[in-house]
This record gives sequence, structure tokens and C-alpha cells, in this order.
Amino acid sequence: MVRKRQLAAETTGADSPRRHTGPMDGFVATTPDVRGPQSERKMAPVSPGSDNAGESHSGDAQVSELAQIRAELAHISARMLTKADTGSLVQEIRAALRGELADMRSDIAALENRVEEVETTAQGCQEQHRATEVAVTRQGNMLLTLRRQVEDLENRSRRNNIRVRGLPESDSDQLQVSLSALFQQLLGDQAPDTFHIERAHRALGPMRQDGSPRDAICHIASHGVKDQIMAAARVQSPIRFRGAEVALYQDLSSLTLDARRALRYAPTLSQTSMISQEMVAELCCGPCVALEVCQTDAPQRFREFCGPADPEIARHLRPKTLRAEFGKTKIKNAVHCTDLPEDAALEVQYFFKILDS
Repeated sequence: MVRKRQLAAETTGADSPRRHTGPMDGFVATTPDVRGPQSERKMAPVSPGSDNAGESHSGDAQVSELAQIRAELAHISARMLTKADTGSLVQEIRAALRGELADMRSDIAALENRVEEVETTAQGCQEQHRATEVAVTRQGNMLLTLRRQVEDLENRSRRNNIRVRGLPESDSDQLQVSLSALFQQLLGDQAPDTFHIERAHRALGPMRQDGSPRDAICHIASHGVKDQIMAAARVQSPIRFRGAEVALYQDLSSLTLDARRALRYAPTLSQTSMISQEMVAELCCGPCVALEVCQTDAPQRFREFCGPADPEIARHLRPKTLRAEFGKTKIKNAVHCTDLPEDAALEVQYFFKILDS
């Protein structure tokens, strides 16, 4: 600013009168006074073609431009925020932020309450789910027990029944007579005077499309006579009667028949070498004792009592087990035990329901 004033003084001359300085003089260049000293302010006559007129117009334009700039700066200065305005604006921003923070805290508190409610509800659902699982397991065990009891009662009611397969349908009109003749052929001289067939009928269902006859089912009053007939049928198999090949079976419930179908996997496993032929021969070489162990987690506990399948390993690891004391080799390891809990029910049913029937 001092440098600008010095330049202005040098331009106007030392004798130029001092001008009034305003607050904006430091930002705007000072226009030099082109009129000269007081004694020389009188305008000389202008001759045509002189340059004095152009200089006068240039000075007026600069003065007008400076006035316009000062007006614009004054307008800008008037529009600028004061300290009070800035403080008020800051207070408004702070108040708005405080309100938003309060709303956020309220929303977070509400979310925390909802999360706690959801967690409490989820915990209750988990407990209810566990209780439901226990109840469903209990009901399933009860249904399984009832199913076995119904199956046992049905098999007992069929105890004296014989199912004959292959008997021609032409004999249906005199079915009891045909069955008596068949049983007479099987027993021969050991046949009783009468077989006391209480009832006989064809298996329920429509005629088969392949033309094969439906099974004939009869009920014999004497269980001893029924056993004699079944024993003779096993010895004389296959049986030819009136030009047809027939077979005799024990009449069993549908549940027992389904269990037998489920056990058909045993020959398949043997054929695919999943069960050693030597082990099969060992299991079939002589009489055995079948036991049903009733205990909590019976398959696991009894397997631990039997010990490892290899007696040599059992003697080192579990010397007090059955296989360690009585086993000889991997094949002759003294005892067989069920490996899987789901196989235990099938094996018990096979030994004590299917084979016993």
C-alpha cells in the first residue's frame, strides 16, 4: 500500500495537493492528476487535431470505472456475514446436529429393545423346539412300540395260517377240497383223517394281468398239523400238484413282509464281497445263541463290551472284553454284535420275529 502511494505521488508531482484516502484506496490504484498545478489548470485553447481532448476523455473513463468498482465492493461488503450472523448460523447448526443426534440415540435405543425382544423370542423358540423334538422322539418310540405290538398280534392271529402260491384259480370253487388234497399229498401216510380247515380264501385283490393265480390262504385249527405240513413242504420243495408248481409259506403280516424285504440286502452284500465268505461260513457252521440286549444306548455299550473285531488287538487294547478272552482269529472272534443302532431293530426282528415264525 505504501508503494502504491509513493508511485501515485511520483506521478502527480511533489506539488500536487494531498487527496483524501478511503478504506479502499489500498486495493485500487490511484489515478494520477493530469491537470497539473493550480497555476496551470486553465485549459489552453485546443487546436484542431490536438491530443488534449482524448486525454480528458480517458481520465473521465478511469474515474467512472473506479466509482463503479467502489460501488460493487461496497455492495459485496454489505452482503458479507457479520460476526453476529456467523454466531447465529453456528448456533442453528449445533441445534440441528443435537436434534439429529437425539433422534439417532432414540432410534438406537429402540433397536436395542427390539433386538432384545427378538433374542428372547428366539431363545424361547429354541427351548420350545428342543421340547418338541423330545416329544416327537417320545411319540415316535411309542408309535414304534405300538406298531410292533400290532404286528405281533397280527402274526399271532395268523399263526395257524398257510399261504399257498401257484394253486390254479380253477380250484377256487372247491378251495378247501383242493387244499386238503394238497396237504394229503405232502404228508402221505402221516396225514390225519381230517385237516380241520376252518376257512380258506383267495388273497384280496383283483385278478392278475399276467394270468398267475392269486395266493390261497387257509386257517388250520391244529397248530401241530400246520407245522407238519410246513415241515413236509420244506423237504419236498419244489412241489408239483395237478400239473402246477406250488409253494407253501407262513402267512405273515404286511409289516413283517416289509421287514423281510428290507433284509434282502444281506445276499447282495455277500456277493459283492462286502461280507467275507469265510465269516458267513463261520456264522452258519453250527448253532448260535441270539440275545437281545435292552439298555440305554445298547449297541454302543455292547460293542464296547465285545471289544475290537480282531482278538489280537483286543488283547492289547481291551484285555477284559469277550473277544480278547474267547476270540481266536478275525473270523472266529467268538461273538457278533450290531454295529449301527438302526440295524439293531432289524436284527432283533429278524431273529425273534421272522425266524421264529
